[in-house]
Amino acid sequence: NTYNGTTNVQQGMLVAGSNAALGAGGVGTTVNAGASLGFQGNLNYTTPEAVTFDGLGVSGSGAVRNVSGNNRFVGNLSAASIPTGSSVALGSDSGTLTLDGNVSLEFSSLAVVGSGNIIANGTIGGLGVPTFVGSGGFTGRYYDLDAAPNNTMAATSLLNSTTLPLPLQALTPATTR
Repeated sequence: NTYNGTTNVQQGMLVAGSNAALGAGGVGTTVNAGASLGFQGNLNYTTPEAVTFDGLGVSGSGAVRNVSGNNRFVGNLSAASIPTGSSVALGSDSGTLTLDGNVSLEFSSLAVVGSGNIIANGTIGGLGVPTFVGSGGFTGRYYDLDAAPNNTMAATSLLNSTTLPLPLQALTPATTR
């Protein structure tokens, strides 16, 4: 059987346990505030599914979340159109979640939570400030869209309740926090 519909996670957590579990790709998945989309089982999710996410997820554990294992997701992530100053969260309970697509934050701040690791191979862009909470690690590149041109900071192994200062251009590439 093939699933071609739109996926809408309204509450609780939906765990994708196989490639294309969210549909054939291109249709889109929405994760509402208070809900989570999880990955587990060493999944290589190669179907290019776009995910729109809102809020911090179930119990603040991440609206997009690594439950266990080392998982990879290739789709782009976009924060829902929510008020300026709102937060969205990516989480990893254990293991590593590798995000190959871009993450668009719009006006939201990004919280990275949990004791696992997150690797963002695409770019993370938006007007909010990233915050890292928990004992896990984060590797990625954040583009600050509201400061001077070309403000990028390669973040390697950002750990333990770190808030990146603005403006980000003051930090050198490959800064460890």
